[in-house]
Amino acid sequence: MLSKIEIIEEYREELAAPLAKMFNSWDKLWPGGFTGGVPYTAERVHKELGPTKAIAVLIAIKQGRPIGFLSLLSHWRDPDTAYVGIFGVSPDVVG
Repeated sequence: MLSKIEIIEEYREELAAPLAKMFNSWDKLWPGGFTGGVPYTAERVHKELGPTKAIAVLIAIKQGRPIGFLSLLSHWRDPDTAYVGIFGVSPDVVG
């Protein structure tokens, strides 16, 4: 059964701790691990996402917790081009 997303929100500081938990769970899915061997904390998440220059940072929420993440960024060489920086979901909703 597909997981139903309740809402998609932009990043805000209150989501930093639950996002850290979600990012840490991604180590199981990403070749070599997502965290680079350094577990995410709320502070690390906010340091990386708070001052971002992304066009959008979108978080899929289900039952009050993040289950998915997408960042959309401008291309550094072409201001008319965008790319997906990070796109991922929690392992418990894969499939």
